[in-house]
Amino acid sequence: MTAAQGGGEYLDRDRFQALVIGSGFGGAVAACRLAQAGVGVAVVERGRRWPPRSFPRDLSRLDAGWLWLCNHGLYDARPLNDILAVQAAGWGGGSLVYANVAVRPPQEVFDRSWPEPYSRAVLEPYYDLVAHMLEVRPVPADPRTGQLPPKTRLMAKAAGLLGQSDGFFHPNLAVRFEGEGPNRFGVAQKPCTFSGQCDIGCNEGAKNTLDLNYLALAERHGAAVATLTEAVHIARAGDGYRVRLREHGHPGAAREGVERDVTARYQHSTATAPIRSLRMQRLPIHRQRVYPNLIYFNEVRRRQHPTAGIRVPGPAPGRCAAPGDHGPSPWLAVSSHTTRTSRMIVCVDGDDLPMAGRAGERQPKELVPPTVGG
Repeated sequence: MTAAQGGGEYLDRDRFQALVIGSGFGGAVAACRLAQAGVGVAVVERGRRWPPRSFPRDLSRLDAGWLWLCNHGLYDARPLNDILAVQAAGWGGGSLVYANVAVRPPQEVFDRSWPEPYSRAVLEPYYDLVAHMLEVRPVPADPRTGQLPPKTRLMAKAAGLLGQSDGFFHPNLAVRFEGEGPNRFGVAQKPCTFSGQCDIGCNEGAKNTLDLNYLALAERHGAAVATLTEAVHIARAGDGYRVRLREHGHPGAAREGVERDVTARYQHSTATAPIRSLRMQRLPIHRQRVYPNLIYFNEVRRRQHPTAGIRVPGPAPGRCAAPGDHGPSPWLAVSSHTTRTSRMIVCVDGDDLPMAGRAGERQPKELVPPTVGG
């Protein structure tokens, strides 16, 4: 790995045993375990590193770190028909901007839509391991006030007004709430200040993002890292793969970056490059259908009545699920994104953004939901 003048890092060789594309939850775990097992692994991430105090806050200039299209900022907006998907670009992937919630699905979720070998009981040890790695815990009282955060109290009040207090709980969060110093992986962190800015990047270093645990372990065990490096094409090459990389952080790179090929025996990747490559050839990816992980924002505006802005999908619209409710298990949508994110999305003109695929590619007219065994 070689550091570049523009803030990126690029690979200093072209052959690896394994290449991991993307440093989000799937990529970070794969990279960590491969490196710990002694496999010669490289991780490529199109975004930059975002240490504490580097996340953007000034909305007067959207090119000052907000948008990927503007000097490789934090958020990438991808239009797809009537949907504008907003995703993170950075070392740590979606963990940089998600709401930190770690909820374990009940068994009926596996009964309904997962292959038979998988169940809550089978996956329980792995949920335990993830909880250890991300150091999850419920939100405590703010030490400065001695009270729970205002949003937490408002949600509890709303559940009570709806007559669903029994269905309210404090989910586990991947946040460091107490103590300044190294975490269990030796990475320095500070405690949460309860600013509520988790979804736009934690400038305190309190959020247990993947760069502070899984990716830190991967680097410690010898994983090579390339940031500002985008995978644009994947092809079979003998008994391995050839991956075309676009290095935005390479010294002397033009605005569109420098392209090079890297080969690896195995590859693990996020959705964009495989889908793009599947249009031109058959690749033995895990399933015939590939679906990207998407996070979308539910905006809850402050209103006079605390229940007016609550939207909790479940057995009936607009109410929490009480114990004993029948039908499909509800998914609790927790929204903590701030007015900064709202303004950023409002400022983005979808007509000015490129489509998710390459220029000239026909976009699908509709999205087909995944089916088990398809």
